[in-house]
Amino acid sequence: MNGRDRPMDEDLLQEMRDHAYLLWEQEGRPGGRVDEFRLSARREVRAAGDGPAQALGEKAEQDNSTAGSA
Repeated sequence: MNGRDRPMDEDLLQEMRDHAYLLWEQEGRPGGRVDEFRLSARREVRAAGDGPAQALGEKAEQDNSTAGSA
């Protein structure tokens, strides 16, 4: 990843965090469901953007799949 990609990645990650928080609040702030809200937010943001967020999600999946092979 080069330096100019980082700000977009950070913006997308922040958008996902913000959306997860919104979902959590809408559900009445339940405990123990962090992963559920993060996953839902990631899916919804990726679906809404269908571009850079999609690419970010795919890169994260690739990074996770190659992490053990180094």
